[in-house]
Amino acid sequence: MTGAAEVRGKVGQAAAVPPLPASTARKRGLVPPAPRRGAPRALSIWRNPDAVQLNAPSAELQDLKDRYLAWMLSTRFAESSVRGAHTNIEWLFKFLGLRRVKRIADVTPEVLNDYSLWLREVQHKRHENREISMHHVLHRLTGVKWFCEWLGNNMIVLCDPSADLE
Repeated sequence: MTGAAEVRGKVGQAAAVPPLPASTARKRGLVPPAPRRGAPRALSIWRNPDAVQLNAPSAELQDLKDRYLAWMLSTRFAESSVRGAHTNIEWLFKFLGLRRVKRIADVTPEVLNDYSLWLREVQHKRHENREISMHHVLHRLTGVKWFCEWLGNNMIVLCDPSADLE
């Protein structure tokens, strides 16, 4: 007897199991995921689970984001546009979490102006702590303006808080 039959024949002895490849172990949640390019590292669940709870957006904000992205998909926006909108809204939610804003009704033009200023001061971890370029700032603000406009068009907020956003 050789090979597999020999292993089955020896009762009480464990067969050597080869380790899982890293990609398989990551898919099963056995190891922390590799950081994505451009992903914010400050809110890593694997490093500090309490930080996520502290600054996590409320269920209301998450629900509105999901409804907006579903609307974008149903109106045939490109998938890359939907991904970009998701990222832009997540940046806004990160700021709102730092400001402890939990309701969409609490988002005012002053809060969005502060968000605009905050974006200009954010440092890139990837690029030697340089500030984000004005192109990126305008891109993030445009995504937020579209989201706020959608909120106003669907009567979720009475007036668009981003109407006067520069």
